[in-house]
Amino acid sequence: FAKAVAAKMLGEEYIDTGDLVGLDQENIQQIDEAILGARPEKRRTKRLDTQVRDGSGKVLALKVANLMAAPVSSAKVVTVELKPKCGLRERQGLPSRYQLLQAHKLYQGKIARASGYDPVKLFSKDPLQVYQTLSDAMVEPQNNIRIFVDGKAVFDDRLLAGDSAGSVLANLDAALKEAGVSGRDGLLSTLAGALSSPTMLMPDRLKRIQAWAAGETAHLALMLYRSLQHRFGEATAEVLSRVENFQLAVEGLEEWPCDEGGIVRATQEMDRVLRMAHEHAWDAAVEKEVIRWVCRFLLGRTTHDVSVLINFVCVPPEQLTVDLEQKLLSLRFKALDFFGLPGGFRWTGLWLRTSVVDTDAKSADKIPEYATQLDEYAASYFNRYNVPEVAKIEGPKVAAEAVGGHDDSIRFEGSVVWKKDQGGKRGQCELDLLRAALENPGLAQFVPRLEGYRVSHGEKWIGMENILHELKNPAILDLKIGTRTWTTGAAAEKAASQAAKAKKST
Repeated sequence: FAKAVAAKMLGEEYIDTGDLVGLDQENIQQIDEAILGARPEKRRTKRLDTQVRDGSGKVLALKVANLMAAPVSSAKVVTVELKPKCGLRERQGLPSRYQLLQAHKLYQGKIARASGYDPVKLFSKDPLQVYQTLSDAMVEPQNNIRIFVDGKAVFDDRLLAGDSAGSVLANLDAALKEAGVSGRDGLLSTLAGALSSPTMLMPDRLKRIQAWAAGETAHLALMLYRSLQHRFGEATAEVLSRVENFQLAVEGLEEWPCDEGGIVRATQEMDRVLRMAHEHAWDAAVEKEVIRWVCRFLLGRTTHDVSVLINFVCVPPEQLTVDLEQKLLSLRFKALDFFGLPGGFRWTGLWLRTSVVDTDAKSADKIPEYATQLDEYAASYFNRYNVPEVAKIEGPKVAAEAVGGHDDSIRFEGSVVWKKDQGGKRGQCELDLLRAALENPGLAQFVPRLEGYRVSHGEKWIGMENILHELKNPAILDLKIGTRTWTTGAAAEKAASQAAKAKKST
């Protein structure tokens, strides 16, 4: 599949096609058990398929290179893993599917704050927009960005959950500099330059295929899928798993648009094929077109969910021999010039390789689920200012008591404390301080982490890290620090009132 379909979709320069091997079922089961323990808790329901389905009596597997291993023994390799998502704007006037999904997850309470990351910006070919959205992803990474050095994670959402942002970012900068990359800002700038380069074809190639499963195509794909089920019954899944049918799907893809025009064309074509299936006699030609478009839809969904691994390795120009250069080129690495663009120069010593992984086609039995997703996400986006009331979490005997605020302005939600926005300059100053702390390690160690911002029943709430979450019987000292309780610009009567109040209370 990788050689016959994925490489044709995205280009051999972005795909490690690997080698097909046959393994004993017992070996696959052992690998599955070994992987399971390393998976995040929420992904432990996903297991390897250990069933023997080939006539050889073996479980077929794809043997690929370790894309996080350094190609040079004396150098470290930095790997950025991106989950780009769909880079097309699927509904006119609305944000990207990913941004709609963020609203949906907020509405369901699955996340405490939305990520500012936007796939449309990542695929924009505008280095400023690419840099900005990568920076937004670093603030709230979820699964959109992870960074590794020699295969060890140095930045991801799990590290941020277990330590302060300042500490994680400081460790990241140190690890990057040791690997020959000038810190996270240098890394993001280089990434933005590379992803915006005219020689970087991967983003447009992904968008071209994503269009086949974008916009309203899912509704049409469901109708075409049901036509096949009516024709083939239980054999439909097998028909839609044949490699030759996916080869049929990628025929002529070079002529397909790489922008939102591809969504329009795919919708029109699928509607035309649906009419053929129901208004004409079912023959070989109709069957071929229905299969082609269902397989195209499944490939489109695959490209919505792929991962992109971007490797950087630093080889100083004085250490670059002819043999080493040929080795790097054979492993699909390209040299970067000082603008961070892939090219033929060797001045910086940085080499880059881009690989698209997780390119196996989606299963056809997920089509009914896909058919409703975009509608559900959009509905949550429309209702984003009608977020369900945030429940006050209580302990086994007594309700959680607010420290550093008033009970009517504080709500507890597990690891997050929601504080009512004070409004005006005070509210804006508080929010600005919390935002600044995300990027300031010195400040972050003293300030609760900003977790999100909500509007509920007309009231605005700031979400902060609950620093007492999961602590048993904590002892807290609440101190008022400062010499006065009024601002510099307060009116004279306000200052006098606050001074009198302070004498009586503090």
